[in-house]
Amino acid sequence: MCGPPAGATAASMVTAVGGGVTLAFHQLRARRNNDCPAPDAPAGVVSVTISGVQVGGTAPLTLCVPRPDLLRGARQIGVELELIDMSAVVDACSYRLALPIAATGAVTATGVCDDGRAPAGFGLDFDVQAAVERTCGQTRDTLQMTLTGLVPVVPSDS
Repeated sequence: MCGPPAGATAASMVTAVGGGVTLAFHQLRARRNNDCPAPDAPAGVVSVTISGVQVGGTAPLTLCVPRPDLLRGARQIGVELELIDMSAVVDACSYRLALPIAATGAVTATGVCDDGRAPAGFGLDFDVQAAVERTCGQTRDTLQMTLTGLVPVVPSDS
């Protein structure tokens, strides 16, 4: 069955929690941008970029799926999905993914049809750990954050 599960509603969010901070992202959209093509992808399979924004802001959460034809069940971050960007601003501090420190964990996809292009969309359930660099004025540190949440993803042509 195509579409996100019942628990993934428009009000659902991905939350990143760690170091006493919570970052929240929503409005995830899937686009066939071919930003991270897999060399072993069959002809016609185009990589998909999934992006959302910080709740109450515009900072991004971005993933790339090299093989959307395999986007079913649990997919490993760093192997089958790439966490490309995560940025946020909270209480005059900025947060960004601490690269090149690799994120770990998995994202579970449900209801994916037509390589993520079906109008019904699909659902993603996050269980990911990532290092995030926090900058507050002149002070910088790195937080270990856990991203969780069951969210809908809608297809987009733009």
